[in-house]
Amino acid sequence: YIQKANVSLFTHIAVTLLLLLLVLGAGYMAITSMAARTYVLEINQRLYRDVAEHLVSETQPLKNGRLDTTATHDIMHSMMVINPSVEVYLLDTTGKIIDYVVPFSSVALDEVDLTPIKTFLQESDKTLVLGDDPKEVGATNIFSAAPIIEDSVLQGYAYIILAGALQ
Repeated sequence: YIQKANVSLFTHIAVTLLLLLLVLGAGYMAITSMAARTYVLEINQRLYRDVAEHLVSETQPLKNGRLDTTATHDIMHSMMVINPSVEVYLLDTTGKIIDYVVPFSSVALDEVDLTPIKTFLQESDKTLVLGDDPKEVGATNIFSAAPIIEDSVLQGYAYIILAGALQ
């Protein structure tokens, strides 16, 4: 009887320790995976931080306060050929989407929240900032943004989703 009790106690302890090890291992893997994903997003946003600024400086998407799509669509399309996960949006000063070039699917939002864009433009490049993903309601993503300024007046923003979903 005593030997059976020892085996039973040993079995309970072993099973308890095994379950504890499995739970700790799963927790470690989840935390590590989340940290790695955040790190990759932060690095990509830092690496491509100036993409929107280059787009604005090369194309002048707004002229005399009006949308000029002739040059911008060619450059936007070329950007997306090089990196198909890029989605390019032009916003007015209130965050309303006034033009876009997006592969394979439609845009779900009419406007995006400007708060993350303003934070992105003011913060150093060491901070991960997520903004609205116009293709999916309630989703956020990494982005690059730049103000569109003409005659010292803010006309809108170039807003580029850097890791869009290929759908």
